[in-house]
Amino acid sequence: MSTTIFFNLLAFFYKIRHILPYKVLATIYYAIVHPHLLYGIEIYGNTHRSYLNKSMVLNNKLLRILQNASRNGTKFECIMIRDNVFTLPNFYTIADVQCMISYLCSLG
Repeated sequence: MSTTIFFNLLAFFYKIRHILPYKVLATIYYAIVHPHLLYGIEIYGNTHRSYLNKSMVLNNKLLRILQNASRNGTKFECIMIRDNVFTLPNFYTIADVQCMISYLCSLG
């Protein structure tokens, strides 16, 4: 996902976070951001973490904005567990397993 798209989404969510309830914000996140993270995960998911670091940091900021969580007060792992959000390396693992399952199902 392009970092300019992330920055635009950060500004958008920052402006609307006090207007809309959390469930609506989460729905918008899963409708707009989530597909961008999953697009091409099989290709870029196997790269070194340093290449994905900027996208992961921006996604973490976006999730903190959605939940009105402070940077210092809340561990990000707690936010991710509460909302069933995975990191980019976890998305890659899931996509890889799905690919293997679909391949094995096509054989039998």
